[in-house]
Amino acid sequence: MAAAVVCLLIAPSAASADTFKVTTGADPAPGKCAKRDCSLREAVRAANRRGGRDMIVLRSGRTHRLEIAGTGEDAAKTGDLDVLGPTTIRTAKGGRATVDAQELDRVFHMLATARLERLRIVGGRIDEPNETGFGILAQTNRFDIERSVVANNVGPATNSSAGGLRMGAGGSVVRTTFKGNESREGGGAGTLVGTPDRPVRVFGARVLGNRAGVGGGLVVSGGSVVKSLIDGNTAYQCGGLQLNGATLDRSNVIDNETVPTPTSLTFGGGGVCLGSGSAIVGSTVADNFASEDGGGVDVFGGERIVRSRIAGNTANDEGGGVNVIFSEAFTITRSTLSNNSASADGGGLRAGSARVIVNSSTFSGNEGVLGGGILADDQPTGANDSVVDLRWSTITANNSGNGGGIAAIDGGSFISEGTLIGTNFGAPSPDCSGPVVSAGHNLVGDATGCNAFNAGTDITGINPNVFPLADNGGPTETAKPSPDSAAIDNGGEDCPAKDQRGKPRPRGEACDIGSVELGGG
Repeated sequence: MAAAVVCLLIAPSAASADTFKVTTGADPAPGKCAKRDCSLREAVRAANRRGGRDMIVLRSGRTHRLEIAGTGEDAAKTGDLDVLGPTTIRTAKGGRATVDAQELDRVFHMLATARLERLRIVGGRIDEPNETGFGILAQTNRFDIERSVVANNVGPATNSSAGGLRMGAGGSVVRTTFKGNESREGGGAGTLVGTPDRPVRVFGARVLGNRAGVGGGLVVSGGSVVKSLIDGNTAYQCGGLQLNGATLDRSNVIDNETVPTPTSLTFGGGGVCLGSGSAIVGSTVADNFASEDGGGVDVFGGERIVRSRIAGNTANDEGGGVNVIFSEAFTITRSTLSNNSASADGGGLRAGSARVIVNSSTFSGNEGVLGGGILADDQPTGANDSVVDLRWSTITANNSGNGGGIAAIDGGSFISEGTLIGTNFGAPSPDCSGPVVSAGHNLVGDATGCNAFNAGTDITGINPNVFPLADNGGPTETAKPSPDSAAIDNGGEDCPAKDQRGKPRPRGEACDIGSVELGGG
């Protein structure tokens, strides 16, 4: 047993809040939290008896190992630490203290409002089916965690979920790392469930190398994930994270993947799955892999992607960058989809029985069997016709067997206005293939595959003279036209007020065709 040092209890305040200082890392049979000998379990039980807004303080660098086996009780006598009253548990000064369940049970079970600060939560495990939250379970009351690490907590049994953290009543996760947590079904690092009036905010999190059935890193319902890194997570579906009614904001989702299930079923969403009411804003989704559709992003009810970079993702089926299916209105605005690939169709974007509106965006360097840049097709079971509406965008340097820029098959189609489509690769139709309705002011290098760019303001059959993708200012890379391009000043006067970079337009005699206004700088 670690040597006992200093005190226990600092005098209560007028608000009846006490501070308990833990003096030992051992976990003896719980007794009184004595002045010179107080374990973490004894401090939790003492705070539970008080029922006030108490604080438990741990020493930096000390490890507290839970050593009393036993599950199924909620008084912190055995197994996990059950918190029954409003409590903050934190490490004093700098550094962190570690709480290690040693695979006897989960680590913390929060049955009241609780807050953790500067802790390492490790070694939680429950082998029974239908369990959740093996590092921390905070299902019924608000929970906040800050500057902590939740690592190597597992739930291997059937229908297990949320290896690291399960939140069910809102709260916040601030500058906290989730690493190496596992569950069999959903939420490798955490399943964060909120409601419109009790949302979850994840800020500055690092979600690394977790594994789950669905949502290898995070499953977030209600709220936001802001300035966070989701990297190297694995799942059967939604490798990095799944969002339902939530927003990914100024974050990076990198090197996540989906893998086949034990029965060889495959699912999509290598980086992100967007459920109903969800969005990606100002973020990067890059170098992810899906064993089926949606190498970067798989959309089934999401709303939008804005000012984001979707790059270098791979799908083993359709939609290398983004796969949108059965959606009534999904928008991609001021974003770049580049160097994504699909083993089947839609290297950059695949719209399946979906309506997708592409505003002031760039597709470059994507590759697929059909529709290297974009594919529109109708699913056999889909109720919607698949329509991709291109508005003031640039589609260049994409590659496929046919329709290197855009392709529509099986009832899919395009509407195009103010869009530059050129210098794509594919035979016999390098730039476009399939039904397109022109709304005017388009520039298309080779329109023979669609024969639809016949509005009086369309320009076809010439090289658009577009520079390669580069940093031309703004939040994402763009492909701007050269000064002698026919795109300059041939877009009329009814373009958006800003180009993809956020520069004002028009800046010359008229708008420039495509996503970049050359006169804007």
